[in-house]
Amino acid sequence: MITEAGIIGKIGFNELGVGVCLNAIKVPGCDSSRLPVHLALRSVLDSPSADDAVRRLEDAGIAASAHILIADKDKAIGLESTSETIRLIGMDKHCRIFHANHLLLPHDGPVEAGWLVDSPFRQQRIETLASELDRQPDSTDITRILNDHDGFPHSICRYEEGPLGMDATLFSIVMELRGRTARVSLGRPCQPEEIVTLKFE
Repeated sequence: MITEAGIIGKIGFNELGVGVCLNAIKVPGCDSSRLPVHLALRSVLDSPSADDAVRRLEDAGIAASAHILIADKDKAIGLESTSETIRLIGMDKHCRIFHANHLLLPHDGPVEAGWLVDSPFRQQRIETLASELDRQPDSTDITRILNDHDGFPHSICRYEEGPLGMDATLFSIVMELRGRTARVSLGRPCQPEEIVTLKFE
């Protein structure tokens, strides 16, 4: 996985090809009787399949708001959480799920804080770019989409002078779960500082 030092779970995949990604979402509330978000991510990485991971998180609940994308070689499931609810997002007819930094589904309890006002634009932009492909995307296509600058400073690939000040893309990751490999670009996708390959032999 790729994470800050000392964090027990974040973005990555396990030896069985179960992968997990995280989108931050800001909704007030925290339920300490449920799993903290990073422990939820660790639970996914300890799971043998996407379905098993979703069952674990639905049983335990998640303490705060997030979007957790869970996938294995057969399927992907988006899991939106607040401190009160969990809602699932299935794949579209092209086997895709798109998610930025805002809730897409209705939830009970507190209302989303509207943290990143450009999140709906980025959601729409990535859907548009993906729909322009006339084939199943490969890792090159996905990297190109993550490198998009349309609508700057509200673009998918972001620079430090964005609307929040220090608002830059820190890294991007493209996983190929059937092959249990991933390519991590540290820094902005358009100018990576380093590229790291993660893989299980």
